[in-house]
Amino acid sequence: MGEYLGTALKESFAQHPHVGDIRGRGMFRGLEFVADVDTKAPFEPSNKLAARLKAKAMENGLICYPMNGTIDGKMAIMSCWHHHSSALKTRLMN
Repeated sequence: MGEYLGTALKESFAQHPHVGDIRGRGMFRGLEFVADVDTKAPFEPSNKLAARLKAKAMENGLICYPMNGTIDGKMAIMSCWHHHSSALKTRLMN
């Protein structure tokens, strides 16, 4: 099941202009959101991307654990546990 989720996330998000990385194991997977996918430049913390993603995800039935920061305190990573749904992906990314 975890490999299926990993494959589905990569097929759906690998080419997204703001997804810098997709990683994890089993059903614990994360999408790293960046302002620029080529340089991996982070979004500004004032953008509150993690909070906005969480609100939109929860609104659409996706339970997630967003983290707004890494060692540099800027990058936003959203780890989620959910079966892939193209309808959900459309709602989250629009």
